[in-house]
Amino acid sequence: MLLAALSRSGLIALALGAVALAALTAATRLWRRQARERDRVAARLDLLFTQFPDLLVTADTAGHFVDVNPVWQRVFGFTVDELREKPFLDFVHPDDRDATTAMYAEQQRGGAAHAFVNRYRCKDGTYRWLEWNATPVSAGGLIYAMARDITDRHVVEEQVRAFTAELNARKEIAESQLQQAQKMEALGQFAGGIAHDFNNILTIVMGTADLLRARAADADPETDARIRQLTEAASQGRTLIGRLMSFGRREAVSPRPLDLGAAVREAVETLRFLLPANIEARVTIPDRLPPARVDPAALTQILMNLATNARDAMPTGGRLDVTVRETTEARGAGAVQPVRGRFLCVSVRDNGTGMDERTRRRAFEPLFTTKPAGQGTGLGLPMVLGLIQQHDGTVSIESAPAVGTLIELYFRSAAEPAGRDDEPAPARAPSGRTPEHCTLLVADDNPAVRTVLTQTLERFGYRVVAVSDGAEALAQLDLRGDAVDLVISDSGMPNLSGPQLYRALRAAGRNVRFLSTSGSPDEDILAGRDPRWRMLPKPWTVEELVTAVREILAT
Repeated sequence: MLLAALSRSGLIALALGAVALAALTAATRLWRRQARERDRVAARLDLLFTQFPDLLVTADTAGHFVDVNPVWQRVFGFTVDELREKPFLDFVHPDDRDATTAMYAEQQRGGAAHAFVNRYRCKDGTYRWLEWNATPVSAGGLIYAMARDITDRHVVEEQVRAFTAELNARKEIAESQLQQAQKMEALGQFAGGIAHDFNNILTIVMGTADLLRARAADADPETDARIRQLTEAASQGRTLIGRLMSFGRREAVSPRPLDLGAAVREAVETLRFLLPANIEARVTIPDRLPPARVDPAALTQILMNLATNARDAMPTGGRLDVTVRETTEARGAGAVQPVRGRFLCVSVRDNGTGMDERTRRRAFEPLFTTKPAGQGTGLGLPMVLGLIQQHDGTVSIESAPAVGTLIELYFRSAAEPAGRDDEPAPARAPSGRTPEHCTLLVADDNPAVRTVLTQTLERFGYRVVAVSDGAEALAQLDLRGDAVDLVISDSGMPNLSGPQLYRALRAAGRNVRFLSTSGSPDEDILAGRDPRWRMLPKPWTVEELVTAVREILAT
């Protein structure tokens, strides 16, 4: 009986042992599975930590890095040990340390950082802009943070801000000048005067933005959006300048046969209100002058600008002489030889302070002035030049300090046939040739515009030769001969302007195609007279530039 009881107890113990062993085995297997899962999770987290494209960091409450992912070394050049051995504030830009300290203190009080921006130093001494998101201090006394390198985005944002500031500054200048103007013609002077320089700025911004977009195809969406904002801001500036020029040039210049002597006499009498009593105005006009092709309103505007300049040059009084004569030669500012034909010349001479040679050479440069700030726009003589060019005439200037200034305006006689002499036949189009077989000569005195033009055209496969003025362009054309398929030229350049380069080529029988990228509103008068002369007004987009080049090469 006892033996039977012991047998039963043994069997129960054995069964319980087996159950315990099975439970232990199951627990062991579960623990192993959980350990393997933890290992897998840890491996995934480690892979995420090492492969994550942004900057990940763990920091302690003492202000030191505990751990950083490998992106830190790639971006900043420091090893992990180098980052750990110093307080992280040592790597922060001095101007950003107070804000960074305040944000770190906020995290220690339980706050979190969202889109906090500061600059961190690289090993080479440069700084990168970072945008931070970070947790409050954890129970373990650590802060977990992620930073994104926004340096490229910040550069674009700075360009947008700088461009906006430039727009605002020029707008304020415009408003100040318009308030001082006595007549609506002042707006025309302003718009025409700033068009070239301002459109150059817009050309650089729009062209660079297009190049950035093409090269940053894999950029993050935020960077692409910033580039688009830059392009849109430049387009708004382009529209604004177009409206200003349209308003300033309310009517097109319409030269017609006119008794120039009578018109000059009447205009001078009308403008006497500009001259103080201590300035004597004298008009000398011979009898029997032939009529000239002149727009009366433009003539009055030209003489008003010249009378204003003469008045300012004679603050203590003096004499203003206006004469009209007939001539067969017209001298132009910067021209090597006079133009032959039948002209009527209006001379305006004062005995005021005069100009030195440097000032005289820059007299027709838009926005150039020797007057104190707020007293001169630098637009009077450029406007005169533009109006004379629309008459297909020329203007010359002579001046010397303490002697005075002589400005001569040459209008074509009404007996002189309008238009140009017969010109050579158009050049043969490069039929079937791909861009890499086309050589383009780019001439622009603005280095940034020249760079944007060159890089854009080369991106589309064209071979580009770039020069800084018309004289260099002419030398390159003489050197390369017919190898140049197209000249792309700015209008206002030193030594030899775009129109002067064009005329020199046509006079020499050179039939090369000519694309003008002028920022001046007055050059379009030249475009309709020769099918081999095309206009691409600044500011242009890359699409507009490439389309214009393809079209003119196809002619």
